[in-house]
Amino acid sequence: MGVQVPPRTRTCTGLPAGGANDEVESVMADGLSANLENTTWQGEPSQCKFNFSTSPVFIGSLKGSFPVTAAQMKFGSTPQTSQLTFSLDLTGIKSSFSMVDSQLPNLVKNKPSKGLATFTSTDIAPSDSNWVIKGELVSDDIKIPMELTATGDEVGDEFVIKASAKRTFTAVKLPMAPEIPSVDVSVDLELYLTS
Repeated sequence: MGVQVPPRTRTCTGLPAGGANDEVESVMADGLSANLENTTWQGEPSQCKFNFSTSPVFIGSLKGSFPVTAAQMKFGSTPQTSQLTFSLDLTGIKSSFSMVDSQLPNLVKNKPSKGLATFTSTDIAPSDSNWVIKGELVSDDIKIPMELTATGDEVGDEFVIKASAKRTFTAVKLPMAPEIPSVDVSVDLELYLTS
């Protein structure tokens, strides 16, 4: 991403190109603009998106989404001292298979989490023009390590995080179905946050 910074818009993910505005270069050198340091941004769930797709399973690929119920980006003085959290409502799944949409809520709604899954980052590091956000998505006794490749842009009074991840799961066991040797899962996340 370039770092030509128009008024009220800052690109907060990479290092500025050589010869860019010196003032921008000094505040962007650690991957954060000065006005993001030590601030907390809250998500607007109605604008946030968590979409997923899988490699073909049985009769085809599964595509869908989960509602984002909460999101927060707590910036430290650098990306490494910052933390991202977001929560998903697993009972609100919308997918390309109605059987999944009807069965998953029944499997998770009586669990202690009531079908809520929460991602908490454990490490955020700049990488080229992106951030690599590592963490875990947890729901009850299920813990899924995730590594998101993300960009973050401050636009007006919003901070927008767009991230993606890919992961392969092996020996997947589903209720009332034979074991699946492996499934590739892709995730796309958009979080719209305000301070």
